[in-house]
Amino acid sequence: MMAFAKIYYYILTLYLIYKKHCYIIAITVIVIIIKYINRRVINKMITWKNDYSVKFEGIDEQHKELISIIQEVEAEINSNTYHFKDLIDVVNKLDAYIKGHLTYEEAMMKKYAYLDTDKHLLEHNELRYKILSINYDNIRESKEFFIDTYTYLLNWLINHITKTDKALGEFLASKEM
Repeated sequence: MMAFAKIYYYILTLYLIYKKHCYIIAITVIVIIIKYINRRVINKMITWKNDYSVKFEGIDEQHKELISIIQEVEAEINSNTYHFKDLIDVVNKLDAYIKGHLTYEEAMMKKYAYLDTDKHLLEHNELRYKILSINYDNIRESKEFFIDTYTYLLNWLINHITKTDKALGEFLASKEM
């Protein structure tokens, strides 16, 4: 985020000096942002936080496995060496994780007659579709794939796990007492 603050400072300075040439500033900003994104390195590796806990041990352990996969994607992005084999390895790990984890959650929802099962299944099916829709022939840039995968998984972690799964975990914890 610090890099964007610096960029903003430079843009503001340029604007104040050259008010008439705003379009040049806009082009300059776009070029700077593109260069920044293309050399992007993830400085802070994601780690398990108690905020991610859904208060149900079986699901929490599986979510820790997802964080491990996200860390592998981070490492690939930071390494700046992108190989098709690494890409296949990540996809295979994600596929195995998704099959096992989602099957487990869905079995628990069925076992305890979870009321929000339909909504939860819709979100699971979106994740399944995301993995199934990966077309290896269309992946030209492994770096782009890793960044897209990283972004998707972080969004999944933030949106699905901390909201949808948290509600499920609390429900399951109350049933397992």
